[in-house]
Amino acid sequence: MIPRRVTASPGTFPTRAATLAIVSFFLAGLLVGLLPGCGFSRPYPTIRTFDLEGPTPGKLPAKVRRPLLIQVTTSGAAPQYETRKLVYKIGRNEFREDFYSELVGMPVRLVAAQLAGYLDANTDRFRATQGVTAQSPDLTIDVYLLAFHGDFSLKPPLATVEVKATLTDQRGGRPRTLLSNNYLGTEELPAEPDDRPKALAIGLAQALNPILADIAADLGPALSGRR
Repeated sequence: MIPRRVTASPGTFPTRAATLAIVSFFLAGLLVGLLPGCGFSRPYPTIRTFDLEGPTPGKLPAKVRRPLLIQVTTSGAAPQYETRKLVYKIGRNEFREDFYSELVGMPVRLVAAQLAGYLDANTDRFRATQGVTAQSPDLTIDVYLLAFHGDFSLKPPLATVEVKATLTDQRGGRPRTLLSNNYLGTEELPAEPDDRPKALAIGLAQALNPILADIAADLGPALSGRR
C-alpha cells in the first residue's frame, strides 16, 4: 500500500509572527505575576523595632560645685546577645532570635545609655555621659552584657538582664579598679501575652531598672573604700 501524503492546508499552523506574539504575551504575563504586590509574590515581612523605656526622671537634683564626671563605656556582650534581635531562651542552653522584632540599637549600648542617664538624673555627686567626652573623665564604668533575653523555658517566663559593671578611678594617671560586680534583674512576663515581643521589650526595661539603682547605690561606698 502506498502511504498517503498529507498536505497541510493554508491556515492550519500559526505563522512565525503569530508564534512570537503568543510567546511574548505569555512571558509578559509571567513577569507581571512575579512583580511585588501580585498574586504570585509573597509580601516582605515587616520588622518591628523596640526601645528600652527607662523610668521617667523626676526633678533633677542640684549638682555639687564640681561633680565627678563618669564615662559609661561598653566592652561587649555574650555571643548570643551580639544582635539587635529580641532573644528568647527556650532551653537550658538554647536560644532563638526573633527575626521580626529588634531593638533600636545593640542591647549593650542601650543598657549603657540607660545607666548614664540614670546616674546623671538621680545622683548629685556625679555627671554621667556615654561615649567619648572632651573632658577627661574622673571615673569610668564599663558595662558587659551577660544576659538579655526572655526566658520562656520557665513558667512563668521571665525577662532577664544581667550586667557586669566595672568602676575604674582614672584620676592620678594610674587607673584603679574600685568595683567589679555582676547585677541581675528579672521581671515576670505574661504566660500568653497578646503581643509577645512588646511584652518582652517592656519586661527587659523593667528588669533593668533595679540594676541601675543598685549600681548607683554602690558608687559611694566604692569611692570611699567601703566595698
